[in-house]
Amino acid sequence: MKLHKNVFPIFLQILFSKPIFCVLIDSDYFVSEDTVAENLIKRKNNCTQQPAVIDQLLSGTGYNKLKLPNEDGITVQVEFWIHAITSINEITNDFEMDMYINEMWLDPELKFDHLNPCKQNVSVSYEVLEKLWTPNSCFINSKFAEIHDSPFRNVFLMIYPNGTVWVNYRVRVKGPCDLSFELFPLDIQECHLIYESFNYNNLEVKMRWNEKTQNPVYTTAKIRLPDFELIKIETTRVVAPYAAGMWDELHAKFVFERRFIWYFMQAFLPTYPAIFISWISFSLGTQAMPARTMLGVNALLALIFQFGNIMKNLPRVSYVKAIDVWMLVSMTFIFCSLLELAIVGYKTKNEEKNEKKRKNRKLGKNLELNLEDSPIGFGQKFEKRIMLLPENRRYGKFKKLNFQTIFENVWNWSPEKIDRISTILFPACFAIFNEKYKTSDLIAALGIHSFSNYSISEECHEELSFLGYGMIDVARHVRHHTTMAPSTMSEQERRKYLIPMMDAAGKIGSGIARGHLLSTGAFTECKAIDLFSTSLNRTIRGDYYRILFDIKMRGNSFNGSCQLPQIGVDILIGVSKELSPVCSVRNVNGRVPKTSFATFVVLALISSIICTCILSGTVDYYQQKRGGEAKNEQFWQKVFMAFSFYRNIQEIFNMENCNKEGQVTSLNCIRTISTVWVIMGHCAAIFILVCTNPMDLLDFTKTYMGTILVNAYFAVDTFFFISAFLLSFLWFKTLQKQRKMVLSASGWVMFYVHRIARLSPVYYITILFFTFIYIRMMRDMPLFMSPAVADDTCRQNYWLNLLYIDNLVDPGKICYVISWYLATDLQLYIMSPLILLSFAIGGTFTGLLISMIAFLLSTGFNAYQMFFWHFPPTDFGLGPKDPRYDPDARRYDVWNYYNPLIRCQIYIMGMVLGYFMRKVPKLNINPWVDRIMWILSLSSMIFVVLIIQDYSSGHLWSPVQTALYSGLSRVIWGLSLSWIVISTYYRKGLINDFMSLPFWTPLARLSFCAYLVHIMVSGYFFGKNHSELYFSTLSYFFLDTVLPVTFISFIVAIFWSTMFEIPFAKIEGLVFGGAGRRKTTRPPNEESISISKIPMDFSKDFVEKDLEKIRF
Repeated sequence: MKLHKNVFPIFLQILFSKPIFCVLIDSDYFVSEDTVAENLIKRKNNCTQQPAVIDQLLSGTGYNKLKLPNEDGITVQVEFWIHAITSINEITNDFEMDMYINEMWLDPELKFDHLNPCKQNVSVSYEVLEKLWTPNSCFINSKFAEIHDSPFRNVFLMIYPNGTVWVNYRVRVKGPCDLSFELFPLDIQECHLIYESFNYNNLEVKMRWNEKTQNPVYTTAKIRLPDFELIKIETTRVVAPYAAGMWDELHAKFVFERRFIWYFMQAFLPTYPAIFISWISFSLGTQAMPARTMLGVNALLALIFQFGNIMKNLPRVSYVKAIDVWMLVSMTFIFCSLLELAIVGYKTKNEEKNEKKRKNRKLGKNLELNLEDSPIGFGQKFEKRIMLLPENRRYGKFKKLNFQTIFENVWNWSPEKIDRISTILFPACFAIFNEKYKTSDLIAALGIHSFSNYSISEECHEELSFLGYGMIDVARHVRHHTTMAPSTMSEQERRKYLIPMMDAAGKIGSGIARGHLLSTGAFTECKAIDLFSTSLNRTIRGDYYRILFDIKMRGNSFNGSCQLPQIGVDILIGVSKELSPVCSVRNVNGRVPKTSFATFVVLALISSIICTCILSGTVDYYQQKRGGEAKNEQFWQKVFMAFSFYRNIQEIFNMENCNKEGQVTSLNCIRTISTVWVIMGHCAAIFILVCTNPMDLLDFTKTYMGTILVNAYFAVDTFFFISAFLLSFLWFKTLQKQRKMVLSASGWVMFYVHRIARLSPVYYITILFFTFIYIRMMRDMPLFMSPAVADDTCRQNYWLNLLYIDNLVDPGKICYVISWYLATDLQLYIMSPLILLSFAIGGTFTGLLISMIAFLLSTGFNAYQMFFWHFPPTDFGLGPKDPRYDPDARRYDVWNYYNPLIRCQIYIMGMVLGYFMRKVPKLNINPWVDRIMWILSLSSMIFVVLIIQDYSSGHLWSPVQTALYSGLSRVIWGLSLSWIVISTYYRKGLINDFMSLPFWTPLARLSFCAYLVHIMVSGYFFGKNHSELYFSTLSYFFLDTVLPVTFISFIVAIFWSTMFEIPFAKIEGLVFGGAGRRKTTRPPNEESISISKIPMDFSKDFVEKDLEKIRF
């Protein structure tokens, strides 16, 4: 066997490693050729032949192959030569290859340079290998591996004079692959091989990739398979724990890129003609309906047939692939063209019928004029004509713009106009889809991310060395040691760079046992370093990094150190990179995304709204100062004045008529208290991630007072209850007045349109602001460098929030974590007509029956999860978990906490209460009954909050306990809330007076926006704190953290509501005929009010109507 070219330098190094060879060569260099020939003959006659060398090594020296050659351990250098990769099987998830495995180690017992060998290396057959010590290496993750036997066992063995053993195996191996087809056929796949010594741990055998070559695993030729191309090979070493010790594992990762040209020719390219053919029908006119139908149907059938043929050759997986997205969207375009054809055919047919009716009417009119000369008969016909004229002139220019008008205008488009619009719209949408598909925006939505690789830069290495040697100089100076080495730093560099760097760095302090694992440095001092270094000839600027070490200082196979430039880590650890205990290095702004084009778009949108509000408010201010308002305003003027920040602020803080008869004013108090409770719970959740003593806070959650933080989840149940109650209470009020309109098809359309149009604008602006602006503002926040703080997921999943499905689709990577509530609440709102109609049409008995069935199904599903899925009783993540609970299979938050099927339990209770309180306007409650029920209600609420202390303190509950608490705690909470609402509505007293105080009203109006922004406020509040945070007591935590965050959240909510909520609520009222057209309380001498002022006084009737849309 010939030596490979990459082994030749190693061979030369070993061959000439002994000085005796240099002496022999030098001594023969100056003699004659005859003398050289004589010496060679003598040396050949006196040398030891290869068989004798082998016999003396194995027999004469007492060689024992069972004995480790070196008691201190053997280092085995490994190298792979990939000869061929024969297949990648997508069905069995594996790949097969032919390769050469090279192992080299030093065995002192096989040293034979003292025997005067005839050859400077001994090449022998594989039988000799069986008599030598070997590391017994193998592929531990292979499906099978075998040494070739054609025509003999393909093992090459060479022994060098200094005892170095080189073994080369020609092997066929089949290894596993991690195949994922989400991006198919644009996918990149990875396969892995793990090589280790099967018998010896790393104290006996140290497995290492060959350090003499840059690529210890490489191909002898370019690897190209029919479907894949090998694009990258990565090698790492991992120290793996086993029961018998630590083993060195050599990992080789093979990265393959699919060659998708076949799929492009067979799948992607044929879809274009099919789609283009379907568009030809737009140009054939309205008279060629059969031809248009044939084109559309044939194009759809051709694409379905093509898709079916492609699916036959694809692996059967249970998730969506990229090619599925392409084919399904392509079929959707053709299907939509058929829908367009149906609409055009329907309108063409109607036009023909109308034209025929007009002709018949005209013919009949002429006959009547000829046959009847009576003035009375003529007058009757004229009267019929004028009955038709006012239909389109009834409102004139004052006709109100609403949803029905817009729909009628669109529906009245002629077939030719629809075809012209489709000719432009369909290709434009398809072009946008192609661009999005090409840039992988749709693929990124599937959650696929490319792998990352980190390396150290030359500048980083220079600064590490510069800082390290400077620290050594300081240590020598402190210890009064002398050295001949020159100083590495100037005096100025020591004073303005080295000493501030050492002083600003974090030092491990006390409290490690209480969770003080993150040692915060002096952030300001670190960032203030700015010095031009004459030694490095460049400016050095301080930056803040956090280094995470393995707590047991164990070595890591992959080191993320210095992944960013100008980083100072791992200076005083005298070990190699592979053995470094550094787990990761994070820059303070390393996870802050860069500004993108979308950032500027969102910033421009928000800035334009703010400028409009300021301009409108200024105009409104001067109009009110002059004591008059514009009369008969145009529609655009009303829209413009809706943005008046001056008027909107007045409406928020207007507390007139806050206790109007028939209103449930106590809800304002309940809403405000619940909002504060939610903010406190979220502050505690963030605090435990960033505080210096998390164990103290964790211990506090095990107390009864700590359940206030642990069980803040009941505030969310309160929001669901209020939402459902107000929906039912106000809907049945409207039903009593306008039953026909409410139950009509248009009424149900507006039921949903009004809700979504009222709720979405401020919510969308919040999501877009958080995704594209706020996250980029989170700079210089060292507290959020903790590994417990999750990375940003909004860049990939923000669109799920805009569709209100973030609690159902990829909830593990939910964007803006509190947004799950709005999605769940809207889904419950969509299902609410089931209960509303059962009461409205079927009556009380039917409504109660359907409500009870839905209620019991929800409760039963909740109990089923506890018994069979072994869920915890609450979403508190630090409590004990049942060993059978598998969060990878089913997560509690996804299936229970976010699930509308579980949350509908208390939602149904609120709707039933709203129905009965609307049905029973007056109710006399005995004072003693009222007091007893208040005591029972408050006691029950305290009970369901405090009982969780047993679980949070570390006691694992049985499935029965868990099911009872999870299934009934919300029921008890809902019943208690029901009595509080009933008592404060029907009975007046001290508690009702307090809960109905006017100052609760502005806070309740701001609670929706306060809920939306409080996460951003708390994040900024914690992030800008550059010092360590400690938890001491609940009162201090409330005063120092919760109260400031709550206050700032409500202050920001004033701005948020004024700019983004109220203006769009008014516009919604103008366009869709919602609350914006309601009348407000006016002086008796005024009979009407300008829409531009609504809701100028923010009347309680308006507030009560819209309370149901203020979600949490």
